[in-house]
Amino acid sequence: MAVACASPEQKVERYTDSGLEFLEAEEFGKANIQFRNALKIDEEHVPALLGLYRVIKRQEDPQQMFGILSEIARLDPQNLESRIDLAKLLLLSGDETAALERTEEAIALDEQSAEAIGVKSAILFRLGDRTEAVRLARAALDIDRGVQEAATVVAADLIIDERYDDAVDAIDATLEANPDAAVLHLLRLQILKNLERGEDIEAAYAALIEQFPDEPAYRRLYVSSLYRQERYDEARVQLVEIVKLLPKDADAHIDLVRFDQTTDGPDKARATLAAYVAERPDFVELKFRFAAYLRSIEDNAAARRAYDEIIEQTDENDIELRAKNEIAGMLLASGDRAQGEALLDEILEQDDRNTAALSKAAGLKLLDGDPEGAVNDLRIVIADAEDSSRARVLMATAYERLGESASAQSQYTEAFDSTDDKPAVGREFAKFLVRQGDFDRAETILTEALSVSPTDEENLKLLAGVRLRKQDWRGAQETAELIAEAGDSDGVVNRILGAAYTGLEDYAGAIEALERINAEGALSISPLSTLVNAYVKGGRVDDAERLLKDKIDDESNPYAALLLLAQVYGSQNRPEAAKESLRDAIDLDAERPQAYERLYQIYLAEGRRTDAQTIIEQGLAASPRNDGLKVLRADMHLSSGEFEDALKIYEDILSRRPSDILVSNNYAALVSDLRNDQASLDRAVEVASILADSDNAAFLDTYGWALVQAGRLAEGIDVLDRAVGAAPTFPDALYHLGAAQLRADDPSGRDTLARAIEVARDVRPDIAEKAEALLNQ
Repeated sequence: MAVACASPEQKVERYTDSGLEFLEAEEFGKANIQFRNALKIDEEHVPALLGLYRVIKRQEDPQQMFGILSEIARLDPQNLESRIDLAKLLLLSGDETAALERTEEAIALDEQSAEAIGVKSAILFRLGDRTEAVRLARAALDIDRGVQEAATVVAADLIIDERYDDAVDAIDATLEANPDAAVLHLLRLQILKNLERGEDIEAAYAALIEQFPDEPAYRRLYVSSLYRQERYDEARVQLVEIVKLLPKDADAHIDLVRFDQTTDGPDKARATLAAYVAERPDFVELKFRFAAYLRSIEDNAAARRAYDEIIEQTDENDIELRAKNEIAGMLLASGDRAQGEALLDEILEQDDRNTAALSKAAGLKLLDGDPEGAVNDLRIVIADAEDSSRARVLMATAYERLGESASAQSQYTEAFDSTDDKPAVGREFAKFLVRQGDFDRAETILTEALSVSPTDEENLKLLAGVRLRKQDWRGAQETAELIAEAGDSDGVVNRILGAAYTGLEDYAGAIEALERINAEGALSISPLSTLVNAYVKGGRVDDAERLLKDKIDDESNPYAALLLLAQVYGSQNRPEAAKESLRDAIDLDAERPQAYERLYQIYLAEGRRTDAQTIIEQGLAASPRNDGLKVLRADMHLSSGEFEDALKIYEDILSRRPSDILVSNNYAALVSDLRNDQASLDRAVEVASILADSDNAAFLDTYGWALVQAGRLAEGIDVLDRAVGAAPTFPDALYHLGAAQLRADDPSGRDTLARAIEVARDVRPDIAEKAEALLNQ
């Protein structure tokens, strides 16, 4: 009532005085309200701004702190505190120049301000002026022994000179005057650890916690130290205290649960979490964590009961839907799709923009081969969700299946840039890039992901694979060594080293690494192939043949070994032995295509076209749905001039595999040259559109020429220009670009055709002849 009857000025003063009283009593929430009430009346009232700043300072919100301090400095040029604290914030942000300006302003206000001089010493030390920094720091400490910035500079200077005991003494002197200097406590601890002074370290932790009993971060540091010493009981005491300090922090509870699981097993961990849930029935987030923990130990029945209990006890729609989403996830993971889908439908009936349910529904649509439906759901998720990185990864998967690789890459980029889980998202992004053949970008993404989690074994393996594909043998070798340091849980290091040493032509090193794997157990096909290759290139063909024959004798199905043996015979120029080995592989497993394909290539090399055709027909008789063999049959038709027969084969494959890049290229190229009806030419463009984002000049040439033939001249010229840019001496692209330019009445087409004739004359006389004929016209 008194405030209500007062003048505005009186109200401001009373609100401010009340806020200061609450601040003194450490009732920061109430203080915050009172200072803001004062500022609603007078937004430039400096005492209220200072009070609000001191509240926010405890919350450690640098952005708000900087804004309020800047306002105080503007309104009250004589305010020393604002200048000093602004300098500290600017120093923390890395802006030493601006920090130094604010410090000079503070010293101009009070030349004997020990704190201002101490901050200036810290800035100069950061800038590399060590001598002046130490002089100023000692001057500040002469004025006030408790200035932590000055003591930090003095201690850092002593540490550089390896005078560690003197640094500890300097810190102790300041802590005696200013025991709240947390930075000095932590610096002192680090020095004691380096000196391995165990008893002093314990005393330092005790002093830190005694001085800051309500600060959980310092107790967590102590827990880490105790855990390393296997002093588990004492560590647990500290974790329990942290939970008491943070009764509404689910992570604090889960830290204790994980600790119990590690030290005493899942039963103890479960009992700990159950006790906290029972003790705090209104702590809903903890109930969700309890259910998640039950799922992690595969007690799905108990987890389901926990989620059902959450639903029964809540009257909040968001909490109910969250629990139902978790149940739906459990049902789907267990294979009960019908119930899981029914629950998702129920959720979406209540909330048609529920992001968790829509994400799951999109995943199901991807499984069902409906990427367009998945995209529609995920657009809503990305628009509404606070963290949409996982949804963007799903969206990228959907776009990739639709053949829209540029859109897929855009989604992966957005997901990777915005996520807090760079290792997992980076892994999926890198796999996509590998599928696209962009190994340089894949390496960049994996390197960035590994900077966040350097021992992520899966990403290290993927990086090694990328470097092997790039033939960066030394880089692959270095990555293998990192995997070894990370643990190498499945013996992959020697396989990588074997491939890397082979690439470096260090065949002895490759053989040594791969023989280590072979000594531990039978080599799988990839390292076996690498070892055989190393034997052959290292001049030890007999060892390669002996290894493979032993494997053939020992295995029940040595199909892969027979293929490798044929390869060894080929390297020895023993074609009959190679063919015999391949026939043995066909007899062993008639449905596998590789032996047929290799026999086909041998027959073609020998000029035995009839035998080549026969072996393909034999393979298709045994495996009539094998598309690889069908492509070879199409090749035979093409070489015989049976173009329509080849097209029928391509159309059949594309009806089932519309994203097959090679078949799409062959089909579009053939139609563009063979047919002239608009429907066929439009179909060629549609099929070839999958090649639009390629960096491969041959694929771009096919797509560009298809556009030209379909009458889309300007678009076609643009794509053909890209093809020539990617491969300036590629005869086909030069010929097609020149022809297209002439159709567009562009006289530069003559120069392009002349270049085509020049580069094609010796390597592609057919192209040179066509270009000359066109020029003559």
